Amino acid sequence: MPRLAPLAFAALAVSLPAQSIDLSVDGGSIGGTLQIRMAGGTPGQAGFIFLSLLPGPTPLSLIDPSDPRSLSVGFDLLGLTIASVLLVPPEIVVPPLAIPNDPGLIDGAMFFQAVTAPGFASLVDRISLPRAVRFGPPNAFRDRFVALANPRSFFPVIPGTDGRTLVPGGGAGALFAQIARKDTEWFDPISETFSAGQDMTIERSLHTATRLADGRWLVVGGVDRLNDPTATAEIFDPANGSFTAVASMVLQRAGHAAALLPNGRVLVSGGITDMNAPSSPLDPVYSITTSTEIYDPVANTWSPGPALRKPRAGHLAITRADGRVLLAGGVSWYTFIIRLPSLESTTDLYTPATNAIAAGPAMRQARAVPAITSIGGGRWLLAGGIGNLNLTQQGTPTTAAELYDEAANSFTATAAMAQARALCAAFPIGNNRYLVIGGGDGSLFAVTPLAGTEIWNATTGTWTAGPALTRPRVAYGAYATASGQIHVLGGESTGGVDLSTEFYFK
Repeated sequence: MPRLAPLAFAALAVSLPAQSIDLSVDGGSIGGTLQIRMAGGTPGQAGFIFLSLLPGPTPLSLIDPSDPRSLSVGFDLLGLTIASVLLVPPEIVVPPLAIPNDPGLIDGAMFFQAVTAPGFASLVDRISLPRAVRFGPPNAFRDRFVALANPRSFFPVIPGTDGRTLVPGGGAGALFAQIARKDTEWFDPISETFSAGQDMTIERSLHTATRLADGRWLVVGGVDRLNDPTATAEIFDPANGSFTAVASMVLQRAGHAAALLPNGRVLVSGGITDMNAPSSPLDPVYSITTSTEIYDPVANTWSPGPALRKPRAGHLAITRADGRVLLAGGVSWYTFIIRLPSLESTTDLYTPATNAIAAGPAMRQARAVPAITSIGGGRWLLAGGIGNLNLTQQGTPTTAAELYDEAANSFTATAAMAQARALCAAFPIGNNRYLVIGGGDGSLFAVTPLAGTEIWNATTGTWTAGPALTRPRVAYGAYATASGQIHVLGGESTGGVDLSTEFYFK
């Protein structure tokens, strides 16, 4: 790859509007490869990708005294800078770089940042977000002792606009006895540290966070500090890190589902409306609602949606390519002389154009709170979840797995997992494989956290054992990092709700 002086291609810049630049750096497993790609800028400009063993800051005044900005990488590896003229499309795609299979690299870091040049007012024009890659053994989880400040479970994860990730709220305690938090934490992948974010307007656990069309996030419901479901809602703005209270729902709810609609509104469905259990641990189940509500972020109003055909909590909301939303399964109840708990295999199909719900296809297995992941082509894998709930079996997990195909609008069975598990997550890990992480066995009222993982192969339709977590986890937070690793945070472990986090290396 040629190295170019910063001004070598100034004369080639054309009068086209500059695009923001994005830098992706995927990899980190020793013995694997590192994929580097820069996209954006103006055709005719020069693009530069800096590599460093240091996170900066490096003031750009070192090369342009008039530029007050800084880079988040050092200049220690300046001789390895990757540079090229930007053509159409404006991008630099680096051939895969082999990572030595050297255990001495484990937990080491490398930092990357891209720029374009020249600019109109300064030598450097656009600057990408910085990227960091930490190295680790392949197909393994690694605890790098990057801990949350506060223990939390049952929380969403929100990506920021600056490369950081926000962890809002969550709680300690049991599923039906939450001790909710209002504080939030930012994870910075460059410094690999957590720092305090702005508090939410109230404490929340078992809440949802839905990305709006304008990039803000609608945070809805959950239980408050008294473990009571709340009707309140707020909007998080990643641009400034702020939470702002918005109109409240008509009905309080926790363990509900939320989905963005094609018109920019948000459908909220089902949920538990009362966590009090004066006579039986199952009493919260009997408060699960059929109600739905729709939030309009422009008008800041809620309007009633159509009723679900069955009460649902812990159910799935699958947004289809045609804009309809499939509301699948969930914990429920029915009346036969007395109220009885149940699980649903039924689904409801919501159509935004008519604001109506109709019966959807039945699942192969009644379930709630399973792992779910898109496997491409309008199909989703559903694995595990609570698979049995009645007066004697109070929420036992299942090993069953199945596929939903939106084109056929049907569910088909696939092989079962080896371990029953619920309250877990699933992620693609490449080569048509999908990893289901940890989760819990036991029951809703006595969850046993699991350290085991399983990998489903979409080509063969079979499961194999995956690498173990460094500690058992259930009801944790998790997300795919910018470098393609999976970051697993908190959740309940042996001994209570946990502070620790760990990373999976593909």
